[in-house]
Amino acid sequence: MDFPKGLKVINQWFDAGGGRVITLFDVETVKDYLAYNLPFTDLCQIDVFPVIEADDVKKSIIYRMEKLSYLEIGQYKN
Repeated sequence: MDFPKGLKVINQWFDAGGGRVITLFDVETVKDYLAYNLPFTDLCQIDVFPVIEADDVKKSIIYRMEKLSYLEIGQYKN
């Protein structure tokens, strides 16, 4: 099976207890993910857990905290 153009398999692990495969994908769009996994939906249960890198979460939190602080300070100036 060919991978969709916007899907890259980062790595795959097999559950030592059996019965599961964990695959880490990097996808450009949900369509790329669906194009790869849809053919398997009648054969097995597919669980999806979107993830984000810790550094990206940190940057997002800092940005939002700074924005929130700015908004709160602005309220007290008036």
